[in-house]
Amino acid sequence: MSNEGIIKLIQTKYLELYPNDKVHILISGLEKMSPLVKKALETFLQTNEYKEINLLGYSIQNLTAEYGMNEIAAYLTLDWIIREPDKAIESLKKGHDFVRSSSSG
Repeated sequence: MSNEGIIKLIQTKYLELYPNDKVHILISGLEKMSPLVKKALETFLQTNEYKEINLLGYSIQNLTAEYGMNEIAAYLTLDWIIREPDKAIESLKKGHDFVRSSSSG
């Protein structure tokens, strides 16, 4: 699937988090995403099922449950762990670089 196709699926599910003016975040991440993580993301977007990927103790399930990430942020984080494991894990341990959706009014 093309990056554009993936972005359309992401915006279908998460338009509030990734509107057109924030698509550049996705494009940047998808362009450098590892094939393993990209394929797992495609599967999730098409079927709503997670492929089991566990990198150094981190998975989609624990990134969403324990770190409060949405699924897209979790896939981007797993890819970051592949590319820059030391930086990514250090940041996760500090509690940085994750997206929380909040409803404040």
